[in-house]
Amino acid sequence: MKLSSNLIIQGAALIVQYGNQASGLIPAKYRTYVALAVGLAQALVAWHAHNVNPDGTPAATAYVKK
Repeated sequence: MKLSSNLIIQGAALIVQYGNQASGLIPAKYRTYVALAVGLAQALVAWHAHNVNPDGTPAATAYVKK
């Protein structure tokens, strides 16, 4: 996963997290569930970005830029 892709996804999720808590679009009783779902999605994207090189090989393999 490219760094730019990770930053875009994480930035969008941050905006959703802020909007979830600051706006009144989501009813109060569901805000916790939305925050948990978005947080889980952020964690999965971060885990994937951390464990995979930009060309799709595992991070344990040395990355050689083509």
